[in-house]
Amino acid sequence: MIRASALIVFALLGTTSLRAAELTAGLGADANTRYEQLLQRIDTLKADTRLASKLELAKLYAAGIPAGPGNPISKPDTASADALLSEIIAGADANLRQQALALRATILQRSPIVADIDAGKAIDLQLAAETYAPALARIINAGGTLPPGLDASVATQSLNQAVLKGDSAAAFALSKLLATSDPERSKILASQALILLSAEAGKGVSASTELGRRFLYGDGVPADPARALEYFTIAIKDGANGPLAILHQAVLDHVPGLEVAKVKAVIVAALAAGSSKAAEMIASDGMEAPIYGFTADDALYAISLMADIGDRSALLLAVKAYVRGLNGAPDIDRAIPYIEKLAQVDGLEPSAILDLGDDLERLNLPLPLALRFIEPLYRKVTGPGRDEAVFRADRLLAAATEAGATSAAQLGSARVASAITELKDNAARNHARSMILLGDLYYAGIWVPINNRQAVLYYEQALAIEPGDVARERLAKALMLAKTSPFEDQRYRQLVTELADAGSMWGLYRKGVLLIEDGAADAVKTAEGEAILLDLSAKAYPPAVRALLKHLSGVRDDLRIDQAVAAFSSAWTLNKDQRIGRLLGEFYTLAGRLDQARAILSDPLFARDPRAILDLARLEAGANPPDEQRAMELAQQGIAVAANDQASQLDFIAVLQGLNLPEAQAEGQRALVALADADNTDAISALLPAYLSRIETDPAALETVLKWSSKLAGAGAEGPILDLAARYLVKGANPALARSVLEMADHALETLPPESYLRVLVAQAYYFGFGTEKNVEKGNALIEAAAAAGNKDALAELGAQFFYGMGRKRDPGTALIVLDSAAALGSNVARVEVGRLYSSSTGPRVDMLKAYSMFLAAAEDGSTAGMVEVGRLFLAGWGIAKDEEKGVTWLERAAELGNTDAMYQLYFHFLAKNDPESEAIAMSWLNKSSESGVDPARLRLAERLLTEDREAHYEQAMALLDEAYANGYNLAGKYKRAVNAAPRPGSKP
Repeated sequence: MIRASALIVFALLGTTSLRAAELTAGLGADANTRYEQLLQRIDTLKADTRLASKLELAKLYAAGIPAGPGNPISKPDTASADALLSEIIAGADANLRQQALALRATILQRSPIVADIDAGKAIDLQLAAETYAPALARIINAGGTLPPGLDASVATQSLNQAVLKGDSAAAFALSKLLATSDPERSKILASQALILLSAEAGKGVSASTELGRRFLYGDGVPADPARALEYFTIAIKDGANGPLAILHQAVLDHVPGLEVAKVKAVIVAALAAGSSKAAEMIASDGMEAPIYGFTADDALYAISLMADIGDRSALLLAVKAYVRGLNGAPDIDRAIPYIEKLAQVDGLEPSAILDLGDDLERLNLPLPLALRFIEPLYRKVTGPGRDEAVFRADRLLAAATEAGATSAAQLGSARVASAITELKDNAARNHARSMILLGDLYYAGIWVPINNRQAVLYYEQALAIEPGDVARERLAKALMLAKTSPFEDQRYRQLVTELADAGSMWGLYRKGVLLIEDGAADAVKTAEGEAILLDLSAKAYPPAVRALLKHLSGVRDDLRIDQAVAAFSSAWTLNKDQRIGRLLGEFYTLAGRLDQARAILSDPLFARDPRAILDLARLEAGANPPDEQRAMELAQQGIAVAANDQASQLDFIAVLQGLNLPEAQAEGQRALVALADADNTDAISALLPAYLSRIETDPAALETVLKWSSKLAGAGAEGPILDLAARYLVKGANPALARSVLEMADHALETLPPESYLRVLVAQAYYFGFGTEKNVEKGNALIEAAAAAGNKDALAELGAQFFYGMGRKRDPGTALIVLDSAAALGSNVARVEVGRLYSSSTGPRVDMLKAYSMFLAAAEDGSTAGMVEVGRLFLAGWGIAKDEEKGVTWLERAAELGNTDAMYQLYFHFLAKNDPESEAIAMSWLNKSSESGVDPARLRLAERLLTEDREAHYEQAMALLDEAYANGYNLAGKYKRAVNAAPRPGSKP
């Protein structure tokens, strides 16, 4: 019979949503009373010192204690149960000892840890060897054999005695044991076992479950799913989980006559009785494609019941529910408390921690959360699994860096260096996945410069140690970019073939592309390649879709494009998945099928999908003619939907700012300011230039610029703060602004890495008194500390100081050592300085080859000063063969990059040629030099103008001289006075 309280639950909840109030009403006073009675029984048993009472208490703890009157879910207290069992096992009562060991074996075999399960089986074997009938029955009924050394007749006698006491499990086991030696008695025992099982079914969980299973599948009895459900309902009266697992599998197996609606009713009754399996089934059903019809509300309620008792699987379900956004948008804030509970892994075995990390990673948490919780989780693993855990932690750091969720500057150079060292140590111990990750770092340019050749080496090593498609695919991708020889091309093609044969989508995609590329004049190969890409498109594989569209747009064949569209559309028809829909929308857009793209992206499925809304907004903004009003509405909708995704909000802002609607641009500006106020560094970077132009006249703008620049510096983006320092920590800058900038820069040094160039600029401010009183000692301290930390620019500055005796005693020997160190670290300033020392008599010796190599290294690294010096050497032929063409080329390259010395040098070079064409070129460079602020060039241009036509160019010449003189170029002032003292042509003496 089904209990009355369960019937009430069925009536209330059988086909409706599981709301807390309804469940409470369904349970009524019965559940509360049962809970109170259980607590009273526990208190009574605790006060009883007899071993039999301790055994009963251990059974209660093992079965689980409900969380409370408002939460019927039971949680086993295995620690308390085991402590009691240890007392009983150590006691004098042999029968109770065996019962206690049997219960311990049961508890251990319920554990998810393999070692615990094995220990439980070992206890069963030990008890079976002692001829303990329940253990013998469990082993034989599970398909096992008798323990070594145990005589079959002894086992038969033990089981026979248990059968005489009415033990159905013993009867079934004895029937199996005698199946070959005494088949007639075996059949009789099987029938007897069913009778005993029926008698036990109303009294215990295991008997009711077993009889229900037999009626469900027709095992020894006629199949009768309705009777099976009755017995399962009896079995779940105390919150048992086993019956639900059997029922769920039967539903998945489509057992004939089993009604899903009635199974749903049993699940609800089991939840009311405290079954954690029922809560798990309701949660999974409401979150995935439903089998029983439970809703998202049901799922969240069931999850809350389980999560309240700290069940690890329930906590994972809770995180999954809130991250996915059941019943609305994702709610990350509500997921965090559950993640925090999961992250408490003290005492958990290393393998269990790795499994937990796997489970959390599969939930696709936002990367900042993954760095906050999962990465430290892996760091707690010790022992044999440590290499794998370290790899996983560093992989998360790399993924977050690549995705922009963090930066190398935010992680800090020490942490980045530590991660790379850890991976290299793992690789030295032949941890293949660490080798693959090292290859990924070089392939993607994460923390290190992109180097596909180095990536190939790591991937090859990983493939040699642990052959597999992951390393093979990575190697093929890197070779695709790095291959330079026929041998490497052949190796690449071989890998693609192997991957395609193994079913790799990427391998098939590249095979299709290669067939099309190789078959430009071979229709058969082209058709084969198209067929592969069509098949992958039908499976919604994005690279294949894009490759196919690119190819077909080149052949301009609408029929084949229609085939491609049909292939890809089938994926959407079969599975209305958001990712597939977004890709299909992109496909239609690229194919010029805008109406079809609108139809897909306007589907209600995408109402809260920022990426799809963005694609639709861009489509409308880029249409011909554009629908700017609609694009603005979509961008506004997207900003609201992407409330917790600032990167997406910036994309929508870009759409607004690109529209020719004043209201759209104003809305974009408001949204950008809101993001900047929320400390979004991208928004700050976008707004900062406009504020920079106002700081001379607007104190409020200055405050904002300083605050934002500090924020960017703290996030590792030091460009703005360097610009401010370079602009205001110089001679002649506004003293008040210089003070503010220096104060902010000083503070920023606390967060910026030691290699920041800002340290040199701040030191120079103290040397020369820009924004502060001169303080050589403080400047020296900054330079020395930065140089000691390996800052190449500080080393270059320190070397120059030692050589020229600036702020410290002159020491040319030390200067060269320091400058050489800075040059070796890549300082172009040091390279140029070393080059100048070795190309003049002021250095240790003249060594033009060394000078040239230093200048060239700086020039090739982008130093315009290095370019000027290389240009001069080629023009003069100093230490190298004279080559006018190369000399001019280097100078022109530097001049194009804004180097005014190069412009002025080009003026002199072409002027010296003394022909009309060169004269014209020389004058163009003189004009550019003057316009770029070269004061000697202004003086020479003024001279030329006055020589050509004093009356016509007098005012222009005087303006040039005044500008030069105002900048401190005194020769311009002297020349002006001389010009004005001389009589002007046509004037009276």
